[in-house]
Amino acid sequence: MFSTPLFASVAVAVVAVLAVAASAAPVQDEPVFCHGLDCPKYTVLNSTKDYEVRQYAKSQWARTTVEIDNYTTAVDIGFQRLFLYISGQNVDKKHIPMTAPVTVKVVPGAGPYCNSTFIISFMVPFSFQPNPPQPV
Repeated sequence: MFSTPLFASVAVAVVAVLAVAASAAPVQDEPVFCHGLDCPKYTVLNSTKDYEVRQYAKSQWARTTVEIDNYTTAVDIGFQRLFLYISGQNVDKKHIPMTAPVTVKVVPGAGPYCNSTFIISFMVPFSFQPNPPQPV
C-alpha cells in the first residue's frame, strides 16, 4: 500500500564515481546535479582520478513509499506525491522550493512477479530544515 511523505534524518557516507579529482576539503562549488537548487552538503574524504569518497552532512528529507511491480510507475507516483507536498499540500499550506537530487531506493520483492518497495525522497530545503511542514 502507499504511505504519506515522511521525514528522515540522513547521515550518509557515499562513494560517488566521478571522472575528476577533488581536494579533501569541503565542497566549494556545488555539484553538477544541483542545477542551482539546494542540495546535500558533503565533505570529500578521499579522491582519486576515478572517484570520490564523500561524507554527507545530516539533513532532513521528505520521502514517500510506493509498493508496486514497476519502477517507472513507482517513481511517477512518488514524485507526484512529493510535488503536491512542496506545492502547498501540507499542514502549513506552504510552498517549498525544489531541491536536488530526487533519490529512489528500491527494496526488491520476494520473487520475480512480486511488488517491490520504492522510496522516493528529496532533501528539505535549508530554509525549512529546522522545522519542515508536516504532510497532510
